[in-house]
Formats: sequence, C-alpha cells, structure tokens
Amino acid sequence: MQALPSMSHTNFFRLTSVDILASAIVLASSMFALAAIAASTLDLGSDYVVLAESAFGIAVAVIWFFALWPARIAFFGPANRITLLRVAIISLVAATIGEEWSIGLSWTIVGITTAVLFIDGLDGRIARRTNSMSAFGARFDMETDAALIMILSVLCWHFDKAGVWILAAGAMRYAFVLASCVFRWMRAPLPYSRRRQAVCIWQSGLLLGVISPVFPRPASDLLAFGTLLMLGTSFVIDIHWLWTQPRAARPESRSRPWHRTQKQ
Repeated sequence: MQALPSMSHTNFFRLTSVDILASAIVLASSMFALAAIAASTLDLGSDYVVLAESAFGIAVAVIWFFALWPARIAFFGPANRITLLRVAIISLVAATIGEEWSIGLSWTIVGITTAVLFIDGLDGRIARRTNSMSAFGARFDMETDAALIMILSVLCWHFDKAGVWILAAGAMRYAFVLASCVFRWMRAPLPYSRRRQAVCIWQSGLLLGVISPVFPRPASDLLAFGTLLMLGTSFVIDIHWLWTQPRAARPESRSRPWHRTQKQ
C-alpha cells in the first residue's frame, strides 16, 4: 500500500508513528506480564523482564525507522501488527540467551516458538484480504523469520546442544544480504518457491528439536547438522539460479536489497 498523494509529510509521519507505537505499547504491556510470570515460574534471572522489553524496544525502533524512511508506508495496518506480535514473542525467547538450560525452559521455548510458527503466514493472508500488501510488509515478515532462526541458532549453541558452527545457520541470511550489497546480480528478485518456504518452516522446527530435551548430544548435533545442510543447500540453489540468469535480466540499478520481497 503506497502513501496517499494528498497526505502531507507531517501527517504521514504522525499517523504511521502513532500506529506503530500504539501497537508496540499494547504488546509491551502484555509482554511485561508474561515475562514476569515466566521469570517467576522458570526461576529465570532477575534481569529477564528488562532484557525481553529491551529487545522488543530495539526491534520496534528499527521497524519504525524503516517503515518511515526507506518504505514510507501510509499506515502500519493489521497485517504488520500480526508480524509485530511475532516480534514480541520472539523477544521473550531472545531474552533467554544467557539463562541455564533446563527441561522446563526448553519446553517453554519450544511451546511459544511453535505459536510463532503457527501464526506465520497469517499476516500475509490478512494483507491480501485487506488489500494492504507492500514490499515493506513482505520484508518485515522475512526479516522476522531470519531473526527467529538466528536466535534459535544462538540458543542451540548457548545451551550446549550443538557446536559453535550452528551459528552459521542463523548468519547465512545476513551473509546473503551483505553479499547482495556488493554483487548487483544477487539483487534480482527470486521466483516463488515452495521449497524455500518449506525450508524456512522445517529449519525452525528442527532447531526447536535441537533445543528440546528429546535429543541429547550427540543426537542433537546430528539434527543441527542436518538443519544447516538443508539451509545451505537451499541457498546454493538460489545463488546458482541468480548467477545463471542472462546478463540482460540482471538489475543494473543500484537498488537496495530492501526491495527484495521473497522469503529466503
């Protein structure tokens, strides 16, 4: 959804800011209660609530910046609010980095992250029904998925369920984005791929399996390695497709990776 032509810059800035910040305040209030309950029930560190709220606050600041300047969306909308809900839940998971592994904590992470996976895709359906699809919304959804995978990868390593090499699973998406800043041929939009979507879902699920008590080491190492191999293969397929495109089909402009809308 593009910004309305008649909307002044000041009104655009105010309306979008209020939309984002109001949604964030509601979610932050709910997060505070949930984080406090989790900290008490699971015997988490005294700073858990602060870390969860801080992680969400930083994420909201980044979202606010990119929504207003590179994307200039006219309004945040219900679809992006669903994605913001996922960000809030992921912030609760991210705040567990630094905690000691326990059966209760691991199952809690599996449970709330599974909820994130279930509502993934709901934002896209809402955007289509409300005719509010945008490059920003697609990118917001994609980067939320990437952040979740990065956090789960860190937790796998932090909980000693896999070696430090598992961090490559979380870093792969960001390495791809950085490479596309250097190599213009990597900025071409990728075609729709069910394989790419399936890998995204399966990877998150398998990383949760690594974190869970079901797979102790070395079984968790094998599962984590399979996850990394699956993701790496998917990236190689996409990079090969981009490289083999005719030169005339490659983007010659200095467009930023922001405009890519396919999930990787």
